Amino acid sequence: MPELPEVETIKKSLKKKLLAQKVKSTEVRTSKLRWLLQENLASKINNQIILDVIRKGKVLCIKLSDGFLLIHLGMTGKVLIKSHNYTPLKHDHVIFRLYDISLVYNDPRRFGYIEWAKDIDKSHPRFYHKGPDPFDDEFTLQYLTSKLKKSKAEVKLCLMNDKILTGIGNIYANELLFRARMSPVKRSHPLSNAEILNIFENTRPLLEEAISLGGSTLRDYVDSNGEKGSFQDYHRVYNRHGKPCVICGTEIEKIVIAGRSTFFCPVCQGAGAGAGDGNN
Repeated sequence: MPELPEVETIKKSLKKKLLAQKVKSTEVRTSKLRWLLQENLASKINNQIILDVIRKGKVLCIKLSDGFLLIHLGMTGKVLIKSHNYTPLKHDHVIFRLYDISLVYNDPRRFGYIEWAKDIDKSHPRFYHKGPDPFDDEFTLQYLTSKLKKSKAEVKLCLMNDKILTGIGNIYANELLFRARMSPVKRSHPLSNAEILNIFENTRPLLEEAISLGGSTLRDYVDSNGEKGSFQDYHRVYNRHGKPCVICGTEIEKIVIAGRSTFFCPVCQGAGAGAGDGNN
């Protein structure tokens, strides 16, 4: 599933091509995605001018002259820029034809969604229960400390809980905890202030690095131009079980937490490691 760096990369590539474009027509080839498409989707979007492209957590929000087009990629969704003479493929479910290009939503597993919304503030049902984005001003050390100190869940699950923090999924939770020298099975509420500080100070740098490399392509993810990311080449623990730790050489281990594959170094992320220097 595309996480924050991947969606941010797509946002940036879309923004270069979509601003000031007019939606001339909307072709719905499949209406049943995660939820049924709104019956009036085309009438809400057609003849609208694209003013901006925004990311809220893992949701792309295309700002129109009236309202927003929300696109969530689910597990296998792609938003691709194509020419008007493009021949649709089997899993191309919605095609937005603009002035000189087409915007194609492709999703083999159909777990994403598309909808029109008047506003995208906290009153919207897709966003009212979400925690802050790691790049929001609301995401502070004080905020993170208050949330982690109240939870008895494993710290990895807290980082992936979008009611606490929006945008971090399994890949980046694994990578963040390695940089913070934190065991993924450690409970959140007894964490020391130094341990929480280490998580906080590594969050944005990790995500910024991943964004600079176009995100992580493991299977399906590409940006709107069809380009793969390369941050997977720099993963330190994710999907590296059985390989040597890049810091100490110990074999990376794999366990399952709440049904999600979890990767860690038993030495660098062992007992007492959480207050170490995450930049080593």
